[in-house]
Amino acid sequence: MNPAPVVFNNTVLRDGHQSLAATRMTTAQMLPACADLDALGFGALETWGGATIDSCLRFLGENPFERLGTLKKAAPKTPHMMLLRGQNLVQYTSFPDDVVEAFVAATAARGLDIFRVFDALNDVRNLRTAIKAVKQAGKHAQGTICYTLSPVHTVASFLTLAEEIAANAAPVSTVLTRHMLWRMLGAEHPMAAHRIDSKGVFDLGRGADAYEGVVAFFEKRPASWTLSPSTDLPDWFPWWEEPSYEV
Repeated sequence: MNPAPVVFNNTVLRDGHQSLAATRMTTAQMLPACADLDALGFGALETWGGATIDSCLRFLGENPFERLGTLKKAAPKTPHMMLLRGQNLVQYTSFPDDVVEAFVAATAARGLDIFRVFDALNDVRNLRTAIKAVKQAGKHAQGTICYTLSPVHTVASFLTLAEEIAANAAPVSTVLTRHMLWRMLGAEHPMAAHRIDSKGVFDLGRGADAYEGVVAFFEKRPASWTLSPSTDLPDWFPWWEEPSYEV
């Protein structure tokens, strides 16, 4: 099986000018570059989200939804991506669930394809409504974890977050993911991890737990996993060779 290629996203039309020019690029300034960006084969163009909506409304006199639709038409081949602040959407306060759902639906209708959803405090509760709304709109949701170091952000806190995420994942997938994360830390090349990950996606994606996960999502119920790490791991697991030690 040929490994999937590495995919690069382009953020110049969102984070590029947000970081370098206080998000002050107008839509008119972006349009001349759209055809070239669209032709370069990026995995996605990040054209919305972050501070772009705030800047359009307060400083540029633009309708941000019209900008999204215009950029989508100018670069139709490449998926368009945004950064969404979970329950905060693109602002600095939390919004009710119905507002989050309506915002996501309106954004998807304007052509947004990929929603990168995060919460500044890694509170999973602030991600659920947005991610659910993205899926209901038929778009791609990417849950994002914010990593930092502080007296509050300890190894224990990140382990707790990982356990909460893992509790909603199939046990076989969790076991494979844990081993990949642990054993690939010292890999000689990133492709070593990518090849193992591709094998896992290929094999587990055809399994009973993958089917159950999809059905449970559409039926709006908790998934009931049937595969067990003790009996149902892929036949290529373990893929590593234990080193020999002299006593």
